[in-house]
Amino acid sequence: MSDVARNVLCGQSPDPSDKNAVVCALARKRWLTFNRFLADLWVAAGDNREIGFSYFGLLLMRDALECDRTVPESKSDVEEYGPRDLLVETASIWVNNAGEKMYHSKQTWDDKGVHPEADALALGRGGPRWSGANGYCPERWSLWKQVFTEVAGGSGSRQNAVIAAKVSFPSIYLFCFIKYLSLPSRLRSPR
Repeated sequence: MSDVARNVLCGQSPDPSDKNAVVCALARKRWLTFNRFLADLWVAAGDNREIGFSYFGLLLMRDALECDRTVPESKSDVEEYGPRDLLVETASIWVNNAGEKMYHSKQTWDDKGVHPEADALALGRGGPRWSGANGYCPERWSLWKQVFTEVAGGSGSRQNAVIAAKVSFPSIYLFCFIKYLSLPSRLRSPR
């Protein structure tokens, strides 16, 4: 993938005379719209587990937020998953559109540790920064919250990713706060 294509996929305006850049801009728009649609569809599906949209959200969050952001993204990673900053924007869409459902989901895939040789191929497996449950859980949400905070701080990300991370703060923190408020007051009070 060329630098121009990567930059356009990450939100840079394309040169109108560069047809490849214009195609990348259209692909970016379609990708973000498609993910918004999937997140909304999962929410609309209610508790219907036959519709596996939750898996798309988990994959996206893993690819965007569980990579080692201190290591420069490789060409093969960009070609397989997409540029990290585009993935952060997409993760922001999932959090803002389906965050409550993601936060409360306890859905997992495969029994981690039952077949250790298969853990690396498990559907809900984590990225390099996650070694916990193969699915949704509060600890994984905490990692995602931490990474959104890192990206919002600039940490080598493009402006679109920084803005997307900041836009995610109300959603990503709200569900944690609501859960905190639902605890009995004796557990919330500092001693």
